[in-house]
Amino acid sequence: MAKRKIVNYIIIIGIIVLLVAIIFIPPTIKVNKLKQEVQKQEEAINKSLRENETLCKEKKLLEENPEYIEEVARGELGLIKKDEVIYRRELEENKSNKD
Repeated sequence: MAKRKIVNYIIIIGIIVLLVAIIFIPPTIKVNKLKQEVQKQEEAINKSLRENETLCKEKKLLEENPEYIEEVARGELGLIKKDEVIYRRELEENKSNKD
């Protein structure tokens, strides 16, 4: 009879532990996933803020600095001044690739 009571207590304790695990483990996993998602979103926000700051600086340069406008026009758009001639050299790597 004493053995049966011990077995019953062990079974009851096991059931309680199982119920506690069933109740608390899934929310804990969900909280961890949500924390990871929050961290990813914060990183994305920080990246966007840095990009925004860079764009604001470039906008200010474009609005206030004519030399910068000329540099951008020449570099990105390939514009040249009137009566200006551009000479370009081909690198050896490019020549060998064409052969």
